[in-house]
Amino acid sequence: MKNDSVKFSSFLECKQKAEQGDSEAQYKLGFCYIYGQETKKNYDEGFKWFTESAQNGNAKAQYELGHCYMYGKGVSRNVSEAIKWYYKSVGQDYKEARYHLEKIAMQGYVEAQLILGMYYLDKHKKSLAFKWYVKAAEQGCDQAQYKVGTWYALGEGTERNEAKAIEWYTKAAEQGYEKAQYMLGECYYFGYCVEENDVKAVEWYTKAAEQSNEYAQYDLGYLYYHGIGIEKNDIKAVEWYTKAAKQGHKIAQFLWVLMCNNVRQLT
Repeated sequence: MKNDSVKFSSFLECKQKAEQGDSEAQYKLGFCYIYGQETKKNYDEGFKWFTESAQNGNAKAQYELGHCYMYGKGVSRNVSEAIKWYYKSVGQDYKEARYHLEKIAMQGYVEAQLILGMYYLDKHKKSLAFKWYVKAAEQGCDQAQYKVGTWYALGEGTERNEAKAIEWYTKAAEQGYEKAQYMLGECYYFGYCVEENDVKAVEWYTKAAEQSNEYAQYDLGYLYYHGIGIEKNDIKAVEWYTKAAKQGHKIAQFLWVLMCNNVRQLT
């Protein structure tokens, strides 16, 4: 394993600098302990110093700390923690960390696949981002399923496909992912990617609204007030407008005042 850190004149100097908070010295010291350079191997000490350096933002230490968690060096093996630290290193464009993160993702770890999707999206490499989101979606990750649905709907990272958009939105929504539930409500109400169906719109808006999605709460209030896809019910309309208004939805706050006045007149 190549050690490309700053050179110190002695192990003692490196240790002194590390204890003073120098992140490069902390990394070097951890490296010495883990790989037995200039001292005897000591995984516990190596893990300790890699942790100190990684927490101070050193990309190489973050990568090595990921290795410690991945292979149980100085700590119990924990793939989730390994992925976390590899990702932090990848965020600083450390190529070796990205290689190992992709290696883990190829082994079927959904967390790594999802993280790579986010990473490539941030880098504006949409086709690669789509690839990793699909892998995570196919393993049942609701967040990835929602993302894949959105990209099929927009034609980003892949060709536009309305049927696949609805398919993936539905998979995520049926798992209780409220963003997908709300989006299905939108699709059915506006006839986006699917034939208009007010009854189904109410169904999915309701599921999202019950999970505190303020936009779904507002839309549901609107549908109750106008009797669209469901029997008109001003009391229910006020109820849902109120929920949305309490979450800061501006239009709902305005309509809530008007509706309350109407309900008082009715009662």
